[in-house]
Amino acid sequence: MRPNRQASPAARLDEALTAALDSYFEHLGNQAPHAVYDMVTLAMERTLIPYALNRCEGNLSQTALLLGITRNTLRKKIQIHNIPINPSFKTKTYGCP
Repeated sequence: MRPNRQASPAARLDEALTAALDSYFEHLGNQAPHAVYDMVTLAMERTLIPYALNRCEGNLSQTALLLGITRNTLRKKIQIHNIPINPSFKTKTYGCP
């Protein structure tokens, strides 16, 4: 399923996640799924946190505010995922507080 470009950004994100989950379950075959919530959460964090850091040009306070989490939580997640704090900045700060 391809995301509907006319839908809202949140709806498109929901559609993309649903498509990714459908693909995951299809590729499992006869194997039983295990810890799907943790798998999805970790995958989302590994993508979202560097993206947000990039949007906020590495500013941890602004990144935490953008994500709606505390700086301490952000630091813990950066450490858990071994995310570099000084990513190469590819985007401008659109949407960054």
